[in-house]
Amino acid sequence: MKVVNISILWFFLTLLFFNCSRKLSDEPKIDCINESLIDSQALCYEIYAPVCGCNGETYSNDCKALNNGILRYEEGECS
Repeated sequence: MKVVNISILWFFLTLLFFNCSRKLSDEPKIDCINESLIDSQALCYEIYAPVCGCNGETYSNDCKALNNGILRYEEGECS
């Protein structure tokens, strides 16, 4: 049981510290939302680390933004 718990912990730590963020400044100005990437059934971690999507909407973390089809975002809440 401890092996499973450690594996789950490692997975979430990896997501937190080694994620590949897509920044607004890193990509050319192209479409903001790719509807083929929208996945309402996707599971995301529930850690509040807000990101501002290119559509001007704040998402609670990068996972939620990506699963809403957002192609570019910046860390932090939208103003």
